[in-house]
Amino acid sequence: MRVAIDGPIRIDVDSFEAATRLVTPRLAAPLPDDQAHALGEAANLYQGDLLEGWDQQWCMPPREHLQRRFLTVMETLLNHFETTNDDSRAMTCAARALEIDPALRKELGASPDRSTTVLFSEIRGDTMETKELAGKRVS
Repeated sequence: MRVAIDGPIRIDVDSFEAATRLVTPRLAAPLPDDQAHALGEAANLYQGDLLEGWDQQWCMPPREHLQRRFLTVMETLLNHFETTNDDSRAMTCAARALEIDPALRKELGASPDRSTTVLFSEIRGDTMETKELAGKRVS
C-alpha cells in the first residue's frame, strides 16, 4: 500500500499555533478587523481536546497547552465583542469556553441562564451560522 499526497499537508494544530502565537488577553479591545477575523478562524480550528480519549501521560502537556491557548483566544474575542456591543458573539465565546473548561463554571459561581443555553444550542445546531466568528468582520 502506498499513499500519494498531491499537495501540501495542513495540520490543524500547526495552523492553530501559528494563528494564536501573539494572542494575550491584554490585547486592546476592540481588536483591528483583521486580527479579530484571524482569531475567529483560529477559534474555529479548535474542535476539542487534542487526542481526546487518549489517557497516556505524554498527551496531557500538549493537550493542556492548546486548551489554555484556546481559552485565551476566547477571552480575547469575548473582550473584543463586548467592547463592540456584539452580545451574540460574546455569548458564543463564553459558551465555547465553558464547553471546553467546565471548571470555569465553578470559578464564576454560576451556570448559564436559560436564554444563554438556548442560544448556545441554536449555535451548535447550526440554526445560526457558527462561522460568523471568523467570517463576519466587525466594524
